[in-house]
Amino acid sequence: MKEVFEGIAHAVDFPDDADLQARVATIIAQWGDGFEKVARNPRFEFDGDVIRIRLWKPIKVAGEDADELTMREPSLDDLQKLDSVRGAIAQTRRLIVSTCSVTDREAGLIGLRDMTLIGLLTEAFTAAAPATGSTL
Repeated sequence: MKEVFEGIAHAVDFPDDADLQARVATIIAQWGDGFEKVARNPRFEFDGDVIRIRLWKPIKVAGEDADELTMREPSLDDLQKLDSVRGAIAQTRRLIVSTCSVTDREAGLIGLRDMTLIGLLTEAFTAAAPATGSTL
């Protein structure tokens, strides 16, 4: 059976379950076990060291409509910057600014459905952290 996952920046064809399983296995091998759930989500495209997130609602970035954000893995410096920010939402916003290369104002335009997607990635990074010896 042919499944077409539209919603990734470029539609990805999975001719059968074996292709999906191979994609998931490749992502888990690079990113860790915590990424199994997001590896199956067609709104995420894994591309080398970044993950593209297809937004439900486009935002303006640098004056242009953007229907996707590109997120890199948070670094220790990114996480340390969160210490100076009060509140979970403000910390999430700061993390988006740091890892998605958007301004604070642009991050504020992100809708709740898209925040849920970013939350899934944050959860995946957190779940993958113990495998690296991190105590996050």
